[in-house]
Amino acid sequence: MNNRMKVTFTRVATAGIVISSFLVAFSSGSSSAASTPKKTIEFIQTQTGIPYYNPLIHGFKTESAKLGLKLIVTGPSNGTASSQITYIQQAIVRHVNGIAIQPDSSTAPLPALRQAKKAGIKIVETNVDSLPQSVRVAGVTALDYSLVAPSQLAELGKLMNYTGDFAILSASSTSVFQNQVVTAMQSLLKTDPKYANMTLVKVAYGDDVSATSATQTAALLTEFPNLKAITSPTTVGLAAAAQAVESANMGGKIIVTGLGEPIEMKKFILDKTVTEYQLWDPANMGIVSAFVLAKSMSGKSFAPGTRFQVPGSGLGTLKVAKDGNIPCQPGLTTFNLQNVNKYNF
Repeated sequence: MNNRMKVTFTRVATAGIVISSFLVAFSSGSSSAASTPKKTIEFIQTQTGIPYYNPLIHGFKTESAKLGLKLIVTGPSNGTASSQITYIQQAIVRHVNGIAIQPDSSTAPLPALRQAKKAGIKIVETNVDSLPQSVRVAGVTALDYSLVAPSQLAELGKLMNYTGDFAILSASSTSVFQNQVVTAMQSLLKTDPKYANMTLVKVAYGDDVSATSATQTAALLTEFPNLKAITSPTTVGLAAAAQAVESANMGGKIIVTGLGEPIEMKKFILDKTVTEYQLWDPANMGIVSAFVLAKSMSGKSFAPGTRFQVPGSGLGTLKVAKDGNIPCQPGLTTFNLQNVNKYNF
């Protein structure tokens, strides 16, 4: 081998070593980056097994995947004031980065949530607006829930021609959202003259269990023979009430309305047991909640007055209200025979 060939060989060999070293370093770096743990968020439901939460959870999953977050979905099988405390404590032990929660009580979970915040966990309230701003980053609701009661009562009044006896079939007696709606409806009945000839005869509680809600509906039909309507501001209750009325062969005789899901309520619209009902798209809250948690974990503030957009959501510009709440849509959607086939949740 002559000197020129030796030099060339040495350069090639050296270059090969450098390239090999670079590839090893690159591979090692990539492996290290890939092994970096994802930030984890946890959604704690009031109660598992309720169909209403399926699109909301789907929204969480979709946005979490887009943002590279690990999502855990938990919650008790029975919703009571204290049933979520254990799940909050478990989330603290798991060292999650963020918690989204729909509290079944505005007070019972507060000590555990304050403990979570002290541990550095960001907290977003989802689907209800009840926690103090000092505990949460923000509240994410379908809309301004103060609009629900007047909208629901106006819908009921229209269907009843503003006269007659009616009952409310609620969820549990401790449910924050349900109590807000029922109390506001009772107040409107007393203060708005257009409802002067409508009488609320009873508020029944079905505990967001289909069988219990159906039993409560049957009891209402027996207890109040002059009952003209039942309104249920809970999706489980509305579907159960419609089924109970249909089973009693009173479809078309008893007005049934409230808050319901298009898929569950479609058959009752088609057979005319139910004429109209209302709701919103729950998936929006999962999308916005996951986004707000992700951004807050990166240091972004969602102070009242903040405007922002969730890329790809189609929700437009959202605004944090004075109470720290973020409504996802401007008002309730009314479902009837004309549009029930357009929705798939």
